[in-house]
Amino acid sequence: DVGGTSWWDQANATSKLQTELGVYHLQYDEDNPVPKNMTTWPTRDELLAHFEEVAEEYGIMPYTKMCTNVKTIAIEAGTRKEQDAEMARLRRTFATQTYKLQLEPTDGTGDGRGDFIGATGEPCYEVDHSAVIMYPGNLTIPRRFQYKGEEEFGGSIAYAICNDFDYNEVTGQDVAIVGHGAFGVENLRTCLEYSAKKVYIICRRKNLSCPRVTSWYCNQAANAVSA
Repeated sequence: DVGGTSWWDQANATSKLQTELGVYHLQYDEDNPVPKNMTTWPTRDELLAHFEEVAEEYGIMPYTKMCTNVKTIAIEAGTRKEQDAEMARLRRTFATQTYKLQLEPTDGTGDGRGDFIGATGEPCYEVDHSAVIMYPGNLTIPRRFQYKGEEEFGGSIAYAICNDFDYNEVTGQDVAIVGHGAFGVENLRTCLEYSAKKVYIICRRKNLSCPRVTSWYCNQAANAVSA
């Protein structure tokens, strides 16, 4: 399915886009208006539906291979003499080359740790492509850490990603969130939406969190905006 690891696996059902829809949709160009069937800060499910709708509209899916591991990439090009001759003939600074990819089918269960990619055992095969673009992302593998004394805490402990936590448990409770990144701020909002009694953010460095309208105002200002 279209959507990527961040929105399919990492996001919670309560996750929402943290930037405005106008600059985060798949038809972002002067010929396509901002989607009208989504909220300004769409939910995970709204975004996944949008991704699938646009992919189907533009006919991408028949040419897309999901759950596939790229084992090797080999560059195929002519000899140096052939490349020089081609560049001189076409009056350009680059020569033609293609890429031969060795692909391995997977079942989608791999988490990217070590060699665990969820290989199905089906034979690998090769394909030729004219370009390779890599978007590995930096949210593929969450950093997991066990604090001393967790087994003695007695309360709920969760990473609050991948739908691994029932937010009904925070109602009327004090909550501590470790970290001040995007998921930390998201979980702060969700805990308050579920009527937590009080929420603390514990972090080494404080990031500036402000309403999006304030961010717009600061970004469009010609001069620095005073505190």
